[in-house]
Formats: sequence, structure tokens, C-alpha cells
Amino acid sequence: MSLLQSSQPVARRSRRFAAVMAVVAVVASLVTPLGTALPAQAATNSLTITPIEWNVVGLDSNDVTVGPNQYSIGARICNITAVPVNNITAAWQWNSTNANINIDGTLSKSITSLAANTCVNKWWTVEITRTTAAWNTTRSFQISASAFDVVTVSTPAAREIYVEKLISQNRNDTRSLTGPTNVFVGDVVTYVMNGFTATNGYEQLSAGPTLDGSIFDIISVSAVYDVPTGATNTFYYANACGWDPVVGSATYRSCIGPDGYTGGKAGGDPISVTVTARVVATGSGIVSGNIYDYSGSSYHYNKGGATISVTSSNPTGSF
Repeated sequence: MSLLQSSQPVARRSRRFAAVMAVVAVVASLVTPLGTALPAQAATNSLTITPIEWNVVGLDSNDVTVGPNQYSIGARICNITAVPVNNITAAWQWNSTNANINIDGTLSKSITSLAANTCVNKWWTVEITRTTAAWNTTRSFQISASAFDVVTVSTPAAREIYVEKLISQNRNDTRSLTGPTNVFVGDVVTYVMNGFTATNGYEQLSAGPTLDGSIFDIISVSAVYDVPTGATNTFYYANACGWDPVVGSATYRSCIGPDGYTGGKAGGDPISVTVTARVVATGSGIVSGNIYDYSGSSYHYNKGGATISVTSSNPTGSF
């Protein structure tokens, strides 16, 4: 065999090796080297979040064992883009400690999907321990909304729950509170409170059925007031006078405007507030008809007030 013949297989193997190495080089150029982080995709600013309820809550000024001690506080979350945002987590976060101010229920709530250019309201139930030590104390908080590949947004940091001394007044009262007493997990239920305030309403008003946060997740609130004529609301809170909720402000917890309702007052006789909620857990709790206000430099609530005892269980056949 000639030298030329014997060298041909070697040459073919060399050419095949070179071809393989060329392919490897191309692939390697497309693969991120081990240990090198992939370029991060910029998160989009798709959501906004705004507080929607009054930061002032309270206990009876004489006897903390009577009157309301649970309050619905929440935020409005909006999708400001042209596409849906999915799997949103809305979370309550405490920024300070106070053993007498807590959340009744879970701190996090899920929003499966929020359609383009739409908003949703979420509420949490703040519970005040029935002790005089809670009067005039505070606890700072924020509510955030987050989702994959979306910039996390939060309510302002300079916000707090403030526990006032509430004076019981007959000028606020509930005429009726209706809704189911036995509910099942998964049910969507409705509670309706009918009542009244002083004839001309108040600068600040919070009114409606307050639901046990460990059992219910509120879906919507719908209110109708006599003052101003034809006034409506989608929150518990009617911020009629333009309240200053900014902690540290020189005008904190006072009316600074602009008016949220014509004439700077809301309420009257009659008022009606409807709350729709989903039953999310078993247990027992209370739905209470609460009306409380700020006027004349003091805070008042409806003496007496209607309540409904609720028992929640799993549907028949579930386990």
C-alpha cells in the first residue's frame, strides 16, 4: 500500500474532527457560560395601589368591652396596562409593633387575574384588643401588590392605624342587618345594613357590615347615602372633607380638603350598605353593623348596633 493511500483515512478523520469542533464552537457561542448570570429582563410597571379606607379605628371611650373592635381596611389595585396581569399577591405588612392592633385572618390575598385597565379592591379586618391600653396607640402598615415580572407597588409608608376613643351616640344607628347565619366554604354571600346618621351627615364616615376576617374575603362594597342627594360609594369610608392621613404632617388627622362629597359631609337618613364576600374558611364569627364618624373634633359610633352570629363549614360531602 502506498503512503498516499495510508494517509487518506487520517485526513478524513481530521476533516470530520474539524467539522465537529466548528459546530461545538457555534453552539458554545449561543450558550451562557457556566456561572455567568443570564441577563435580567426588566420588570414592567403594570400596577398601582391606593389606600381606600379610613386609618382611624377605635374602642368605646368608657367601656372597651362594648362597641366595635373590628374594622375593614383595604386598598385598590389597578392594572394600568393593555394586557392582563396574572397571579397577583396582595399582602399586608406591619412596619411597627403593637400587640393590641392585629389582622384577623391571613396577611396575603390572591388575585388570579386582573384584566387590562381594570381595578380590584381588597380588604383586611383589623382587630383591636379590648383593653384601655389600646387607646391612642398606633401601628404603621403598608399594603403591597406583586406578580411575576411586574414592579411591586406599595401604599405610602407614612400611614398607620390609629386607635381613637369612640363616643357612643344615638344619632347613629342600624335599623336592620340581614344575611345568612350558616354558610359554606366557597359560597358567595351578601350582608346588608340599613341605618342612619345625623340629618346632615358627617365630615368623615365609615359604615357597613364588618365581616370576620378569618371566615370571609370581601369582594365588593356598595353604599347609598341620603346626603348629599343620590350619593354612592364603593368603600366603607366616605372621605367627605378631605382627610389628612399622612403621619408626621402638621395637619395629620384633620380635614384639609378638597371635599370628597358635595358640601363636605356624607350620610344622613337613610343610609344602606351592601357587602358581598366569599366564604374562605370554616369556623364561627360575627358580622356587625358599624357606623362611626368624625365631627365637631370628636369620634362617635352607633350605640348598640346589630350583629349576626355566623357559622361556616365545609359543603356536604367534602373532606
